[in-house]
Amino acid sequence: MGYSYPYIEPQPNVSASDWADWRWQYRNALKSEADFAAYFDLTADEKQGFEGVGKIFQVRTTPYYAALAKQTSLEEPHLDPIRKTLMPSAAELKVGHQQMLDPLGEKRNNPAPRIIHRYKDRVLFLVTDFCSVYCRYCTRKHFTAQDQVFIKNDEYEKALQYIRTNPQIKEVILSGGDPLTLSNAKIETVLRDIRSINHVDIIRVGSRIPVVAPMRIDDELVGLFKQYGPVFFMSHFGHPRELTQQAADSLTKLVDGGVPVFNQFVLLNGINNHPDIVRALSRRLLYLRVKPYYMFQCD
Repeated sequence: MGYSYPYIEPQPNVSASDWADWRWQYRNALKSEADFAAYFDLTADEKQGFEGVGKIFQVRTTPYYAALAKQTSLEEPHLDPIRKTLMPSAAELKVGHQQMLDPLGEKRNNPAPRIIHRYKDRVLFLVTDFCSVYCRYCTRKHFTAQDQVFIKNDEYEKALQYIRTNPQIKEVILSGGDPLTLSNAKIETVLRDIRSINHVDIIRVGSRIPVVAPMRIDDELVGLFKQYGPVFFMSHFGHPRELTQQAADSLTKLVDGGVPVFNQFVLLNGINNHPDIVRALSRRLLYLRVKPYYMFQCD
C-alpha cells in the first residue's frame, strides 16, 4: 500500500552527515563547467551551453539534485527530465523571435522595490535574488542570479511600507530567488515584520528547496512557519523522479507541523508534458498530503 521513494545516497567521499547538511549542499554547489564535468559526462551540446554562463544566465545546482540526474552521455541525457532542468544547452545561446526579457510583465507591476503587485489583494515580495538551483526555464532571469542574498535594508523598508499603506493587500507571497536560501534568522525577521501588519491575513512561501535540498526543511524552520502562521507553503515538484525519500520526509515534516502544502509546477516540453507524468506526480503528492495546486504554462 502506498508509494516507495528512492533514498539518494551520498556521493563518493562525502560523509552522510555532510550530505544531510543543507549548508554543505549550498557551499558545495556545482556552478562551473569544471564542477559539472566532475559529476557528468558532458555532451557537446552541454559544453557549448556553458559558453553562455555569466553572459546569459548562471548555472548552479546542489550535489543532491545533481545526483538525481543521469550521469553519463551513454544514457541519452537529452531525454532525462532532471538533467534537462539543470543543465545549460546550446539552444540558450540562440535568440528566438518570441524571447522577452520580462515575460511575466513584472516590471510594469513593480510599484515599490522588490514588490510585484498584479492582483489587488496580494503581492509578491522578492526577498532574495539567489537560488540554490538555477532552472534553465526560469522566467525571472532578468532578476535572479545577481547573488544579492538578502534584500538591501532601504529596499526592504520601502517594500514593507508599501504593504503597510495598502490595506487591500491581504496576502504576501515570499519569493525571489528562493526565500529558503536565507537563514532561519532572516526568515523569522521577514515573517515577524509581515505578521505585524494587521491587514495581512495570509503569508505564502514559494520554494523549490524541498526538491533540490530537502534537508533544509528543519524543525526550527517549521516552528517559525507555525509561530507566524497562517503560512501556506508552495512546493515546486515538476516530475515524479524528484520525489525521493528525503523530499517525502521534508514534505511530511511540514504537514505534520501544521503547515498546509500545495504544489505548483511549470508545464515543460520533454519533461512533464504528458498526462501520465502529471497524474503520477499528483497521486504521489496527494499521498504525502500535498495538494496539487496549479500548473504554469510558459508565457
